Amino acid sequence: MRTRVSPESIGKSCFAGSRARFRWGELSEPLCYERVSFPLARVFGIAELGEHRGLIPVPALAITDSGWLGSQIEATARRYRYDRLPDIGVLWWYSASSVLLGLPVESRDPGLDSVTLFLHPDGRILDARSSVVLDDVGERLAEALSVSIDAVARQTGAPRRALWAIATDSLASRVLWAGQPTSVAEKLAAGVGPSLPMPRYVEVSGRLVVRRASCCLIYLAPGQAMCTSCPRQTPEERIRRLTASLEP
Repeated sequence: MRTRVSPESIGKSCFAGSRARFRWGELSEPLCYERVSFPLARVFGIAELGEHRGLIPVPALAITDSGWLGSQIEATARRYRYDRLPDIGVLWWYSASSVLLGLPVESRDPGLDSVTLFLHPDGRILDARSSVVLDDVGERLAEALSVSIDAVARQTGAPRRALWAIATDSLASRVLWAGQPTSVAEKLAAGVGPSLPMPRYVEVSGRLVVRRASCCLIYLAPGQAMCTSCPRQTPEERIRRLTASLEP
């Protein structure tokens, strides 16, 4: 059964840790980082595509190819009409990591040599798949994140520390999105090691949300606003906006 998405549900689900599960053919309340990945107007179109129909498969190892990654960065800069390279690197990784980090949550091998990315024809990464199931993904996840983050940092000059923090928030969000307990995020982060900060959560209006450690920097682009859960707000403003977004 497909869940219909309305603008109201999108606005109120901003990093709120939806317990609804996402499968192809279904679409539940998207999180804020999805508007970084692709305009919200496209959400309906993706739901109608079916399983990867119309999407372009690309080996995830392409992330380590400077030519391919460079074209991704350039496309992101054009999309947001913003050209400060380190910031665009952060913005692109915020989007890409939110897709990649769904795999370890489902005990799928996140190693880049096992993963296929699925791209919209305009280049946006909309899904990642791995057919390999692992009991312990820690070592493979650590390697995949390290290699990807190093590639983005070299290509754009984005700070590695910021990119690792973004990976933490993507992991934390994907765990909530999948309806998994927060202990899953903690176990996965511990398996990666100290480079990946421990995911953090906080309860707002009786609902668990990610206490973010990173900023996607989307608000720096023309016409874009600061996310509801952005850590660059004062704690009071963040809680006020999150509380308002969760009101029925």
